[in-house]
Amino acid sequence: MNDYGFATYDERSGKRIEGTVNSKWPIFGPNYADIKRAFRTIHITDTKQYSYRTSSSVSLPSAVRNGISQYHGYEKILVATIPHGYKKRPLGYVTISGSFVKNTRGKWAYTRTTDYYNWYPPSATLYGVGTTSGNMQSSVGGGLRPLTDTGDFSVFGMNPFSNCNISYPADSYWYMVDNYYTIPGNNSSQEDGFGQERPPYGVEIDDNNVYLYRYYYWSDVYKRDYYNNGSTTVWDLRARMQGIIDYAGSDFDVTIYLCPYSMEDLV
Repeated sequence: MNDYGFATYDERSGKRIEGTVNSKWPIFGPNYADIKRAFRTIHITDTKQYSYRTSSSVSLPSAVRNGISQYHGYEKILVATIPHGYKKRPLGYVTISGSFVKNTRGKWAYTRTTDYYNWYPPSATLYGVGTTSGNMQSSVGGGLRPLTDTGDFSVFGMNPFSNCNISYPADSYWYMVDNYYTIPGNNSSQEDGFGQERPPYGVEIDDNNVYLYRYYYWSDVYKRDYYNNGSTTVWDLRARMQGIIDYAGSDFDVTIYLCPYSMEDLV
């Protein structure tokens, strides 16, 4: 083996021992005695569905044309805590693979407060859901990629709530319906997770445990279109749109591989 870059030295004398590889100090993996804590696979079936969120930061927009008040956010939920027993934070990595389901659910609570000419549809509350699914595996950066090349960089790459398939009335004003509204990009912390890829699940490791987290994403948007011709309020339309993205129905494996070293051991 020493002809291929491996060599073993006696711990006391420091002399090189020919023809022997010492497995006491593993290079690429765990000690065999630790294999159960260093390498394991757990199976997850996600059945959690979340309710719509109402933000305290969102209020009725002013009486103007095409007014909007909005808040977008995400929540990070602890799913599993797995003790690793190393008494320090070990180096390691995690792979995730299986069948994933992305549910985009929307609620459109529309109020026709004033409509002088009766141009717009009456008040209504409508619901819809869109589902995207596929067999995927984790990739560098924490995202998911299809197991086979579909031409789509990531099935879960974007988070527009226009995918919730609400059937809006045909004579609705275009600005007031969610089909014409796409979640904005990541230009403030409250919008983190929209207009860009975010993972459904994530893993963290500390001195004692491996943690598995679930993410879900939500939006609360209040729109108003108001018009007064100088003497009469011609129309006053309002729509509160709420959306949730979760991953109920996903069924996947999480494989954890830990090495018996901390980062400090290798510096």
